[in-house]
Order: sequence, then C-alpha cells, then structure tokens
Amino acid sequence: MISAFVSRLRAFSQGEGKTDPSSDLEMRTGKKALFGASVMARLGHSLPQNLEEARQEAGIANSFKPKFTPHLGAGVEEAPQPPFDKEQPLHGPRVFLRPPTKRDYDQWSSLRRKSADFLRPWEPIWPSDDLTVKGYQRRLTQYRKDSRDGRSLPFFLFARHSGELLGGVNVSNIRRGICQTASIGYWMGAPFAGKGYMSEALLLLLPHLFTHHHLHRIEAACMAHNGPSMAVLGHLGFVREGLARRYLCINGRWEDHILFAALKEDIDPAVSAAHRRWSDGVSQG
Repeated sequence: MISAFVSRLRAFSQGEGKTDPSSDLEMRTGKKALFGASVMARLGHSLPQNLEEARQEAGIANSFKPKFTPHLGAGVEEAPQPPFDKEQPLHGPRVFLRPPTKRDYDQWSSLRRKSADFLRPWEPIWPSDDLTVKGYQRRLTQYRKDSRDGRSLPFFLFARHSGELLGGVNVSNIRRGICQTASIGYWMGAPFAGKGYMSEALLLLLPHLFTHHHLHRIEAACMAHNGPSMAVLGHLGFVREGLARRYLCINGRWEDHILFAALKEDIDPAVSAAHRRWSDGVSQG
C-alpha cells in the first residue's frame, strides 16, 4: 500500500497546494517522482521521506540546482560562470576591457580589415564573410553560447580616453572541477602593436580571472617565431613549460607552439609593480 506521503505527492503532482502554478517543470517532476515512489512501494523498498528524496530516488534533479555541480575536492571553491555580457569593465591607466557588443561592429570590422596582413600569419584562416555584419553576429552568438556553457569569456580592448578599439582578448577552454584552468589568446590592431597596450590589458585581466573567477592556472601558446607575444608573456611572469608539435592550424598550416602557463603567484610581482607605476602616474599616456 502506498504511504500517506505518496498520497500527498500525488496531490502535489496534480497541482494541489502548488505555490507557483506557472511552474510546469515542477509539476512534471512531481509526477515522475510519484511514479518512482509507487514502483518502490510495489517492490517492497522503503519509501522516501520528502519530495526532494523522491526526486533523487527517481533520478530527477532538483530544478533549482545548477545543471553541473562537479565534485571539486577539498579546498577547491566552485565558481559559477556569469554570462560574458554581464562582466564589468576593467579599467587601467590607458586602456579598458569589456565584453563585445553589437554596437562595436563598425570599429571591429574596420580595425580587422586594416590589420589583415598583420594578423593573418598568427590566426586561423578567416571565413569568407568574417568581416560582414552576418559574420560578426555569428561570432557574438558563439561567444554567448560558449559563455553560457561556462567555456569562455571574450573581451575587447579599448583606449581609455578615446574609446577607440585597440584589439581583443579571449579567455577560452575554461575547465572547472579539480582543474580550474583556462587558456588566453589575444590580438592587437596593427596601428597599436608594440605600445604596451596588451601588457597593460593582461595586467588588469589576469588578477580578475584568479580572484573573481577563481581560476587556478592560465595557459597560453604561441609560435616559436612570435617574439613579441613571448615577450608579453615573459614580462607578466608566465613560465615556459614545453613544446606542442603541430598544435594549432594557423593560416592554413599546422604549427608548433610553445606552451606557457601562470599561477597567481607567478604574476603577483608583475601586477604589484604595475600598480606601483600606475599609482605614481607612470604610463598614464
């Protein structure tokens, strides 16, 4: 015989006593839990003591819990990933970082077009419609999907006083659980390369990733002949860890890449030194 609890569960699944009549999902999960409890009763198993236990016995997740709650292990903090467009701007003396928006299309397409010869040797082959409105919208859609899935955070880099677009940084391949790791990649428009803007941007972004997003390790990769990029990473405190053969397909060719990584303690000296310079008015440009 089904217990009084199961009878109450049946009433709940039929909508009686529901505090939120619009919660169709809650009603469906109540019905599934009722079915599971009924089967258990007929098989002679002990009955659940409450609705949550019934859901768990029936293999139904609580709709109010996150879809993915990995076991992180002792001493590891879980950090839910906010949508990329909810990220607050990060301001430095000369630059600021914020998520890309639809209104950035004109600046983005113009800078990428005039920088094409400069950028293509370091990037995958661009789609034929990459610089069109449609291509840009597709890019934003992918950013939104990857961010919603907790896999990436894109940023555009702007001049602080003029608002001119300078380049971009993408935090990608975010892995949670016991890993808490991400990769960074970046690009700079040809007119602004070699002026220290990207170093300043990363000095803003990296502490934010370690403290606000609770990442433990940040990785980067660059081709062996990309001296400027390696200089940026070395200045920030990244440690060279090895060579990945034919690691990425760049400009139509599989290229070897040198792998770098940084922990929070690796970048702390560079961040502290930068803050001292900024507070002294250096690099106010």
